[in-house]
Amino acid sequence: MTRVSGGVPLPFRMLVGLLTGLAAASCGPGGPDGPEPPDEDQPVLYGECRSDTECPSTRRCEQELCVVPVVRDTLRYGLTILPSSASDIAPQTIAAQSRPVTGATVEVDALATLELQLEGVSPDQSATLVAIPDGSLSEAQTQAGVREGRATLRLARGDYAIILVPDGSELPRYDLGPLSVEGDGERTLEVPPTSQLRELRGRLVRRSGLPLDLLDLPVAGARVIGIDPDSRQTTSTAITDGLGEFVLLAPEDGRTYDLRVTPAQPDALIPQATFEGAFGPENDQGRFHLGNWLIELLQLEVQLQTATPFAPEDWSTYALEARAPLGIGELQLPIPVDAGGRARARLLTGTYALEVRPPADSALESTVVETSLLDGLSTTVELAARPEISGRVIDSAGEPVASARLRLEHLQRSNVSRSLTTLEDGSWSARLPAGDYRVTIVPPASLGQPRQVETLSANDQTPTLLFRLAAPTIVRGELTHPQHPTGAITVQLTHPETGDILAEGRTDTTGRYQLIVPAPVLEDLR
Repeated sequence: MTRVSGGVPLPFRMLVGLLTGLAAASCGPGGPDGPEPPDEDQPVLYGECRSDTECPSTRRCEQELCVVPVVRDTLRYGLTILPSSASDIAPQTIAAQSRPVTGATVEVDALATLELQLEGVSPDQSATLVAIPDGSLSEAQTQAGVREGRATLRLARGDYAIILVPDGSELPRYDLGPLSVEGDGERTLEVPPTSQLRELRGRLVRRSGLPLDLLDLPVAGARVIGIDPDSRQTTSTAITDGLGEFVLLAPEDGRTYDLRVTPAQPDALIPQATFEGAFGPENDQGRFHLGNWLIELLQLEVQLQTATPFAPEDWSTYALEARAPLGIGELQLPIPVDAGGRARARLLTGTYALEVRPPADSALESTVVETSLLDGLSTTVELAARPEISGRVIDSAGEPVASARLRLEHLQRSNVSRSLTTLEDGSWSARLPAGDYRVTIVPPASLGQPRQVETLSANDQTPTLLFRLAAPTIVRGELTHPQHPTGAITVQLTHPETGDILAEGRTDTTGRYQLIVPAPVLEDLR
């Protein structure tokens, strides 16, 4: 047997060491009296707790998350249910009421199945039936194919506008009126016969500028669309012939229709245009003018520049557009910009609005200036710097939150948004177009924090912003239906008064959900 110094056999010493280690492990890191609580000054990482002792005294550990314990057994809130397109469950809003925090059971409705018979549609005519919900929970519109005069729609309970869209452009869209859905059933919808259609006739021309209409030139190959101004639905489309003439079809319903015109090649002489109220109950034809052909075009030269230190090396990514009213239609002419910031365009004499739109990551602000070709054929557009906005994201303990994602959406300009990520010290900065923003803060997954929404106003006087993430709490529940599964459904918890979304999550395969709600809103739910 192998021996070491002291005369103790090696296997015996190994056995003693093993027993000693097991005894120490059974007592835990704090010895026989149990683990020591963490120092109150030690920052708490919300997503890393394993027991209540790793959380501050005001919180407890649930699902590896330090949460604020809910004192009351119930909270009052509403729910919005948003299933996937493959689900049999209907999208729906559930009114606010008091529910158990630890496990509310919520019964949900399934989609209703409607078998529709369309009278007045030829059996060999194919079409699409579109159901547009009144006060929809989503932008999606339910569609179903019409075959042999029949269609099947699966809809949530509520009111809908039903639109029939025949395949091909020779027939118009039909508004079949409102449809109220309460449950499964069969309905019959009447489609007006083709003999009752209105013919909306028109002619597109370029005027000569002289009293004689005989010198007007036809606009051939233009696409014309009749639009119902109330529903904004297209009634039918057509292409102008060699004489600039077209015929649109519309139901004989006495409505007024707008006319939208897109020439084959829009330019300064033939602009894209919308003619409001082009056809009315007593007016089924018209003559529509798109620019003039005898007026000479002038070349305008534009120079983009900035006095700020943010001048780009290449200006060609900047968008420049000339806009000017031309009769009823309006010219919207994109003008290419070269790398040096120069742009040229041939335009009719008149006053134009020149709009410059920098790329999203530019430090320069968009601008609109007016210029008149009567005052000169060249102009300079000066671009100012965007306001610089900065801030920090911290947790409820005041510690910086790194790698949090910020989504900033302009409230007045829907096409302006920006995504940022915080640095190690929780800071962020950006140059943004001036205006008001909705800021959605998405903390890193390791924090287990819910999204948080803030607002800010971007201008030159905006101070450094401090966003503090509130400690969350967990609300649990289960969606149930007697026949259909309720898994993989998006659940939104909403404010009982305003309807604002306070938390969002998805159900598991059994229909259960856990929603992480920021602590400050708990008082509104009690």
